[in-house]
Amino acid sequence: MEGLNFKGNPFDTIVSSGTLCAYNDPVYVLNEMNKWCKWYGQILLMEHGLYSSAPLAWLQKKVDSLNVKMIGCHLDRDIFDIIRSSKIEIDKCERVLGGYLYLIWAKPNKYV
Repeated sequence: MEGLNFKGNPFDTIVSSGTLCAYNDPVYVLNEMNKWCKWYGQILLMEHGLYSSAPLAWLQKKVDSLNVKMIGCHLDRDIFDIIRSSKIEIDKCERVLGGYLYLIWAKPNKYV
């Protein structure tokens, strides 16, 4: 999606599953989603990120560079920080699997 370009805001709903780990600039991608989604639309994300458990999060950070080299996926991304740095707004979030998996219902920020 880093290379995609859509004119205006053609989408009612944007769904992204397990992608923020692979983008070079995930905030940029979320900001693009903000532009592409209609003002009344929704952005649905299912993303993995840092565990809630400090020891598991520490381990993720230690093996991140190896994981990126092997499969192109960052394990150490703080999904909340990424979203807070973007223009989209979180409506609801659930974390499952020890806080590793984020289920996020968001909407575009129509004032940006």
